[in-house]
Amino acid sequence: MDVLHSENIPLPSHIDLWIQSKNPTILKLAIMTMVFYNYRNKSAEIIKLLHHEDKALKIDVIAAIKHLYLEEAEDEMLSMFYNEHIEIQLEMIEALAAIGSEKTIAFLKTEIPKQEIKDLKLKMVCSLDNLDSEVLNTLGKQDSDTQKMINHNRRLEL
Repeated sequence: MDVLHSENIPLPSHIDLWIQSKNPTILKLAIMTMVFYNYRNKSAEIIKLLHHEDKALKIDVIAAIKHLYLEEAEDEMLSMFYNEHIEIQLEMIEALAAIGSEKTIAFLKTEIPKQEIKDLKLKMVCSLDNLDSEVLNTLGKQDSDTQKMINHNRRLEL
């Protein structure tokens, strides 16, 4: 990737083939290259990679969804959320903060009050604050633990 940054190299002509590879290393290279060039032509293939078994690749795919603003991935991520490891869930919540719509807001609004994993709840609070701070303020009034997280998040933003 350093070469792409330091040299003026055009988009690789075979990038559409790279995203079809079975090799996780090639897939990672394809994803990183697509993000670098803001290449969204294979968004459906990127989203399908959310189901790849390689955890590191899945994290890269979620980051790519965030950086490429693939809003069409929202439904897929929300449907997969509960079946994923916490590390993947944290990445998904961060991406949903960038691409989320009313669906994500509704999801976070119901999930935050019942979430018992503090790191995940804090990430959800940060995400909902980005998407709809008024909804989050309402949740904070209903739960002191959530309000503490809101205060913490907003102090970090200052």
